[in-house]
Amino acid sequence: MCQFRSADVVYNSSNQSITVYILPNSDSHTAIKMKYNIRDDGFLAKHCPIEYVPTKALDDFDSYDFIFGAGKPDWWLDEHETQVKRELQANIKSLLSENKLEWDGDLRLDSLTSLPEGVTLTAGRYLFLDSLTSLPAGGTIKAQDIYYAGRWHGPIYRKGKNEYT
Repeated sequence: MCQFRSADVVYNSSNQSITVYILPNSDSHTAIKMKYNIRDDGFLAKHCPIEYVPTKALDDFDSYDFIFGAGKPDWWLDEHETQVKRELQANIKSLLSENKLEWDGDLRLDSLTSLPEGVTLTAGRYLFLDSLTSLPAGGTIKAQDIYYAGRWHGPIYRKGKNEYT
């Protein structure tokens, strides 16, 4: 399963540049490849799936893990990581400025310990929030099923509460 803020990075060997592809409401690498026609053949095989995963808070970029989905490719340069992080952070800031994150499928935020105040977090299917300690005032979570505190809770919705019941 892909994780929060997935991207596919395509390498251009003629100038050693990269292009970062992201979908606004999905973490599916398959969907990213389909949308942007990224092929897995010899012609355009120089691409790399990336995961950018918060470990504490959605707005604490120093706490994010940068993960190569298929191992670090041999063409990867240090400046590529800087560019990918910059583009993913801009995307996340844009989503957070609207105070809502809406995901089409599952949303894995297992290690997230807090959410920004007033944010609405919606997953189309399953929402994994095993490390979340509280929901801030004005916060809402919605999903078909929510995994929290070691068990499934069903389609719960919490607004403005400081604890789960």
